[in-house]
Amino acid sequence: MDSYKKSYVAFLDILGFKEMINTSAFDKIFNIFQLNICSDEYKKAFSKAFNENDDNCEDLKAYNEALQNAMIYTMSDSIVISTDSEKPMALEVIIDACLYVQTMLYTFDTPILLRGAIAVGDYYCNNSIAFGKGMVDAYICQENYSIYPRIILSTDIVKKLSDSSYKEDKLCLDDDGYYYIDCVKEYLDGKSESSEECVKFQKIIRKY
Repeated sequence: MDSYKKSYVAFLDILGFKEMINTSAFDKIFNIFQLNICSDEYKKAFSKAFNENDDNCEDLKAYNEALQNAMIYTMSDSIVISTDSEKPMALEVIIDACLYVQTMLYTFDTPILLRGAIAVGDYYCNNSIAFGKGMVDAYICQENYSIYPRIILSTDIVKKLSDSSYKEDKLCLDDDGYYYIDCVKEYLDGKSESSEECVKFQKIIRKY
C-alpha cells in the first residue's frame, strides 16, 4: 500500500524560466530536464567505490543505498529531489545531487541559476504524482528565505549530517544563519579569473 515516507526534499526553482520559455529554443529547455540525477546511469557513476577492509566501508555502503533510493520530480520551472531520510547518508546524497544539478546548469552558454531549499518531512512521489509536507516546507523555505540564487539548509538539518566533512567542504554559513551548498566554489575551483567559466559569472554579476 502506498504511503508517505519521511524524506529529505529539495525544492529547486529555475530562475528566469519564464523568460527562457519566451526566448529560448526548445533544445535548451529540454536539456535542463535531461539532467536526470536519479537515472540508473547517474547512480552507477556516483556510487562510492569501497574495499571491505576500509575503515569507512559501512558509510560508503550506506551512501550507495541512499543513492539508490533517490527520486526526482520535475514540473514546469521546478525540480524536486528526494531521499529517504531514515537511511544513513541520505542527507549527503541529496546535497551531492543538488550540487551536481546546479554545477551542470552553470555549464550552459548562459549559466542557469537555481534558488532552492532542503527540508525534511512526509513525502510521496511515484511517477507523475508528488505531494507531502516535506515538499511544501521546502517550497516555502526557498520562496521566503533563500532570496538569492542559493540552495539553503536550516541549522537543524545540517546537524543530521553523518559525514561532518560535508559541512566544511560543501556548505557555507551565510549571514542570515542559513547554510547553503557552495556550488560556485565547486564549479570555479582552480579556474583563473580569465577562464571561460569565470568570465561567464562576471557577466551575470554585471547584469544583475
